[in-house]
Amino acid sequence: MRESVPTTDLAEAEHLLDTLTTPVVVWDFDGLVLASNNSAAALFGYSKAQMRHLTRNMAVHPEDLQDAQARAAARRAGDHTPRHYAQRIVTATGTIRQCACSASVYERNGQIVGTVVEYIDGDRLEQIGGAFARNAALFRELFEMSPVAVFSTGIDHRFEMVNPTARLLLQRPIEELESVTLADVVAPEHADRVATSSGSTGSGVADNVEVPVVRPDGSRRWVHLSLRSWLGPDGEVAGQVGLAQDITQQVMERQAAETAARHDALTGALNRRAFDERVATPVVQNTAVAIIDLNDFKSINDRYGHGVGDEALLAVATALDAVEHVEVYRTGGDEFAVTASGWPAARLERALPRIVPVPGRALRASLAVGAAVAPAGTLLSAAVETADQRMYRAKRARQTALRRSA
Repeated sequence: MRESVPTTDLAEAEHLLDTLTTPVVVWDFDGLVLASNNSAAALFGYSKAQMRHLTRNMAVHPEDLQDAQARAAARRAGDHTPRHYAQRIVTATGTIRQCACSASVYERNGQIVGTVVEYIDGDRLEQIGGAFARNAALFRELFEMSPVAVFSTGIDHRFEMVNPTARLLLQRPIEELESVTLADVVAPEHADRVATSSGSTGSGVADNVEVPVVRPDGSRRWVHLSLRSWLGPDGEVAGQVGLAQDITQQVMERQAAETAARHDALTGALNRRAFDERVATPVVQNTAVAIIDLNDFKSINDRYGHGVGDEALLAVATALDAVEHVEVYRTGGDEFAVTASGWPAARLERALPRIVPVPGRALRASLAVGAAVAPAGTLLSAAVETADQRMYRAKRARQTALRRSA
């Protein structure tokens, strides 16, 4: 049954209900029949016209009537939870039939006005029970052979049924799993995602999460979990069922792609995209930013070739990365940026090298550096502009000094 059945009128509701093969009755809060289907009329022993005059007091066994009235009162008070319960009904001939009932809210014109109840009589339950018994062995075989990890947990969240694929994934025997919960095998920093998933709250909605599980040897495997709560006869959450698929390879490939998208392929430094994201995010504390440019980089490429130019860029990135507690970005062909949270501009400027030897070459890269600071709560953009201006002043000062020395 669906949790709610919005309709515009009762005639439409009955037309819809008559497409169902199981007996269904729509009751209002006062215990009157709003709509029913042909199967319900056959179960209760009335015609469809007579069903419209049936009341809860007539249809429910006196010993079950108080519980039925309590459920109706809860619905009127706003309880939308689907309910499953046993109830005895009284037919037109006075016969008492034991039924299993599933109840959900009934909406009309956007307002909850009653309850939709599906009835399965005792004879039908025996047929279903026989079918389950005949197929229990098949179900168990499918459970054991499934290439997907399948498990269930009880009301205390401890594992109950765990198939071989799940035991292999978790690297734990069933005896150990029966004494732990799902949250116990998930990496601690992700355990709350399992505990608060909709699949564990009784919403009836399957929840899908990606979390790492920790094996006894400390290794981790990323899994895609599909979790859903299952309800006991009283309609309350009795546990969870879950599927788990090992997605470690996919996660590693995705993380590698994400890393590549934010890092410079040549130097390994963060790239322009990462720097733009950093600039667009307000800083939590005062943050220094430096803009760095290689002096005469074009002449290095022209004289030694682009291969040596690449070696110079790599040497510069390595030297900048050697400064502790900073983030290094390659923002352009021969331009870098460095950020340092909590540092004043002068400290960052002093910490950065001005001359970087290129390993294996009789060559040293010269750097022009300009730095500024962004106050806490602001963007880096203004500080970047100031640092850029200071870097160009440093380049001009170097060129002036070189001309004078020449």
